[in-house]
Amino acid sequence: MTTQAIRDLLAIRPFRRFKIRTVSGMEYPVTHPEALSISPGGRTVHVWTSKEGGATLDLLLVEAVTQDD
Repeated sequence: MTTQAIRDLLAIRPFRRFKIRTVSGMEYPVTHPEALSISPGGRTVHVWTSKEGGATLDLLLVEAVTQDD
């Protein structure tokens, strides 16, 4: 998965929810464009799943990104 592919999904208007699935099978829903942060170096993303936190993911370990219908 590339940072640019994630940026492209975030830029779609109107925004469409999507899920990030890791090689371990975990899925992280991105419900709003502001619910995902990309690190300055572009290797990791943070998916905010609540106001208190979420998960930081290494893009090398992302298996797929799927959009909700």
